[in-house]
Amino acid sequence: MKILVSFLLLALMAPLSHADTPADRKLTSQVDEILKEWSKLKPGMTRAELSKVFTPEEGGLSNVYERRFVSRHCRCIKVDVRFTPTEPNPKTESPTDTIKSISKPFLEAPIID
Repeated sequence: MKILVSFLLLALMAPLSHADTPADRKLTSQVDEILKEWSKLKPGMTRAELSKVFTPEEGGLSNVYERRFVSRHCRCIKVDVRFTPTEPNPKTESPTDTIKSISKPFLEAPIID
């Protein structure tokens, strides 16, 4: 039992190994920037404000009330957004529609219809 506890303690104290190449640091920096941009998006902001950071250029089902958006910097980083339309019975999306909710960013391969 003491040996098992000793191994567990050593495993917890050992630093996690990971690649630390210039390419890894660059990728980490890029993802960090996308996350910072996402964290500034809040309910109440407009569709136009969202479109500065994420673009609706994603295949799949969407409507005036909800749509999947992709990062302008990486097509694999996405968010699902629900909107409150400006008009009472909208037929099309409007730049003044407001964000009702926005998901956390997630990874998914690009979808093409």
